[in-house]
Formats: sequence, structure tokens, C-alpha cells
Amino acid sequence: MARVVPFKKRHFDYDNIVPQHEAKELRQFAVNIQSSGRLLTRFAIKIGKNLHKAKRYLDHGDFEDWCLLEAGLQPRMAQLYMLLAKFAVGDRAAVTGLVFSAACKLAAPSTPQQVITAVIGRVKQGEKVTVDEIVELIQETKNKGIVVHVEDTASKIRALADDIRTALNPLLIEQLNQFFESATPASLQIFKNVLNEKASGS
Repeated sequence: MARVVPFKKRHFDYDNIVPQHEAKELRQFAVNIQSSGRLLTRFAIKIGKNLHKAKRYLDHGDFEDWCLLEAGLQPRMAQLYMLLAKFAVGDRAAVTGLVFSAACKLAAPSTPQQVITAVIGRVKQGEKVTVDEIVELIQETKNKGIVVHVEDTASKIRALADDIRTALNPLLIEQLNQFFESATPASLQIFKNVLNEKASGS
């Protein structure tokens, strides 16, 4: 049965590896693999830069064929290299401190700026940041954004309801409550249209 590694686990426990020289070798394997992963990121950026240059000489429809036939790259992979090369400028050049999979995740257009800033800052300080950590940071940032949006929307609804209560008498408020409880999408649209007509004076 495969051993499941907890998602929150950040470091492997070498204490149970016996004999100790094997634990030492395992640590060195990890260092070597991480180093190779970062080297792969550097090569990917270099390939991406060359692809950007090559694309200038080719018609739009010819670029994918050239990638396949001459560069030996699937168009999707070529686009990934180009995206990474475009990302890795200025302070973001520190992305070379990440292994390839983590670098690609950070460079994705959907990655929030806060996550990019945080990860690049950590990499500059010499920290190792995994792709799982980046995914977790992205999810946390998006969840916070949803909470803020919901709270902002709720605040606006409460303010609107207060304005309506102030403007209308209790009988009209009761009629509105009854209407909204049984309203269908079609009847809500009619209600909205009539309000708009009244507001525009037509």
C-alpha cells in the first residue's frame, strides 16, 4: 500500500532511516534533484527566450509547425517555456530559484500578484518553496478574496435595505416581502423593468 504524505508536511523525517549513512545519502540525493530542477527552470527560460525570437520570423500559422518539426517541441510545451521566459524579468528573475513545476505554477496568468510577491521574496532569502506550497498560497489568497467580496456585497445589501425601509411605509415593505418570497425569475425581471421605466421617467 502506498504511503500517504500529509499535505501540510514540509520536511521529510530522516530520523527513522537506518543506517545513518543512508539518511545522509538521501539528503544529498534531494539536494542534487532540487539543484537539477532549478537548472531545468533556467534551461526552460533560455529556450523560451529563443522561441520568442524565432516567432518573430515566422507567420502565425507556421510557428507551431516549426516548433514540432524543427525544435522538437509540442506547441503546448513551447507556450509554457515562452510564458516562463516572459515572466522571469526584473525581480521575477529569482524564479530560477524554483524547480520547474513550481516556477510554471508561479508564472501562470491566474496566479495572484500577492502570491508571486510572497514566493519571490522567500526565494530571494534562500528558502525552498514547493509547488504544493504555491498551490496552497493561491487557494488561501482566492478564498480571502471570496470572503472580502461576500462581506462587501452583504454590506451593500444591508445599506440598500436600510434606505428602502426609510423611504417606504410599513405596509409597502410588507407587500415587498410577500412579493420576494414568491417571486419567479420572470416576475423579478418585470419588476426590475418597471422600476427602470419609472426611474427614467418613461
